[in-house]
Amino acid sequence: MRIFFSILKLIVIINAIFAKELVEEEAEDVNSSLKCVSPNSAHFIAHSNIDFSLTFESTENVEAIVEQDSLSMCIELRYLNLNENGNIPQVQHSCGLLDILTKKYSTNKKERLNDMNIGADIVDNNDDIDEMKQMVTLDFSLMGLTQPGKVQYNIEYKLKSSGKVFTCSDTFQIVYFPGWDNYVQYYYDATKTLINVKQEIETNNGILVPGSYDYPLLSYEKLPDLIGPQAEPAQKNRKLHKSLVVTFAGENSMKEIDELVNQFNTPNYKVILCVYDKSNWTSYKWIKDVLLIRVLRTMKWWFVKHFLHPDFVRAYDYVLLIDEDCNTKNLNPDLMLKDARNYGVQIGQPANGHGSYGSHNVVRLKGTQDISNSNVINDSNEIRPEDIPIGTWTTFVECGPFTFFSSEVWPCVWNMLQPDVTCGYGYDLMWANCAPNRTAVLHHHTMIHENRKPGSGNNKNFGTRCAAEGLFLFQRLAHINMTPFDPQEIRDFDEVKDRVVSLKEGDNNNKMEQTEESMETVSINNNGEVSATLFPGNVNHIENKLKFEAQIQNTKSFNEHILWIENQIKEKKLLMEKLKKDLIALNREKSILLDKL
Repeated sequence: MRIFFSILKLIVIINAIFAKELVEEEAEDVNSSLKCVSPNSAHFIAHSNIDFSLTFESTENVEAIVEQDSLSMCIELRYLNLNENGNIPQVQHSCGLLDILTKKYSTNKKERLNDMNIGADIVDNNDDIDEMKQMVTLDFSLMGLTQPGKVQYNIEYKLKSSGKVFTCSDTFQIVYFPGWDNYVQYYYDATKTLINVKQEIETNNGILVPGSYDYPLLSYEKLPDLIGPQAEPAQKNRKLHKSLVVTFAGENSMKEIDELVNQFNTPNYKVILCVYDKSNWTSYKWIKDVLLIRVLRTMKWWFVKHFLHPDFVRAYDYVLLIDEDCNTKNLNPDLMLKDARNYGVQIGQPANGHGSYGSHNVVRLKGTQDISNSNVINDSNEIRPEDIPIGTWTTFVECGPFTFFSSEVWPCVWNMLQPDVTCGYGYDLMWANCAPNRTAVLHHHTMIHENRKPGSGNNKNFGTRCAAEGLFLFQRLAHINMTPFDPQEIRDFDEVKDRVVSLKEGDNNNKMEQTEESMETVSINNNGEVSATLFPGNVNHIENKLKFEAQIQNTKSFNEHILWIENQIKEKKLLMEKLKKDLIALNREKSILLDKL
């Protein structure tokens, strides 16, 4: 009996030891963990090169673990749906990831998550996060993943000393992508052009067909019981006689946005600031004058679709969408919109001027469009001001960093925008359908597209995910036979024939009736002074007079712009003088303090 109790006691002790080891092992699980961050289940990838990002955190020395105790890291890629042949593609398994890892260490998890721009909204609300944990971000890329479909990936990370294995997994979607140009070309060939649409309407007794200018642009029917009554077209007496400026920013661009808002914070504009992070803007004097919308980790076109409803925008003349990497210091927006009104531009942008990065040729300043060997527009002394037209009619206006729309055409553009297509890729190839022959680049007005990525720079797979969104956009709009445009110029503005702002009613009637009365020629000297000479009138002379009057108007616009630049120069000189005085005073105070030591 004693032997029996001794054996039983031994069994209890052994079980206690195993239980203790199990608890210690579970404790290790809590103290260290591996997480798959990107790509995730929300990501659609349209490229064969995919970036992966993991985080490994521990209460121990993370750098020592990764650099000295790592044994292996492997990835398994498993397709979850059938291919075109009705088979599930073979599972792919590869190791050796330790050799291609890019590592970034951090001792503060919250700070690291904020730097990565992921999970920042979760950190403050999770009481279980241990701020003492150290963390490393492990990034690597895989190429050759071209088979479309939903993919589950599993990653195993094994340590040498303990043999401990950490795992994480997630899913993402691969979209077929034969290259952006090839894909767009497919839709050029597969959908109707505006010419085809007009011919079809003519042969159909004038009845609208899908793809025509006035045909609804959504790829699905609206539900009347959900949207309520539709607003009537905006009336002139309900206009605010100002334009709406909407910009998008985060903490990395506070200085630039301060300058932008100060430029547009005038009676001619109402400013909306859309903020995508937790940055604090309350210290700026203009904060009481602007509308501030904050939605964390949100893209530009999501803000536009959800907050710029046509019922709201119709009270304004134009809506200007300006990105945080757009430099408008040398732009006079009042003169730009004046030219837009004079020539009836409904969708437009200022030209990308000297120093702009990565712009399409069609939106570059005239004279810089043949520079194809560089992504940056360089200054050129060969460009003569007289060779630069006021504007050029185009089939393309870029979706950033500066685009403006008339409120009359905005309902058409807004209907085209998709709630889940937030990057904007593809929109600029489509919205000329909303303003045929009224889409233009204004070359007398320039901005600079700076080579900065303040919002999207840290996002993994950003470009390829945005490309996938563009593919979905084309597919949806192709459902109603809408076609993207091949970006190209149509022609430069005709300063007389393209002008849509009429002369004063009385003067206009008199000029059209005066075919035999005396007329006058108009000339302009180098100082902008105007002189007139009488001559017998006829129809040709009337056309000449109108042309000369257009020249006068353009000269006045140039003079106004020159005056605005001179005022800017004076202000900057006054600021420099003030800064010099402040510097002298500070040096004097420094000298006094040094003498007292």
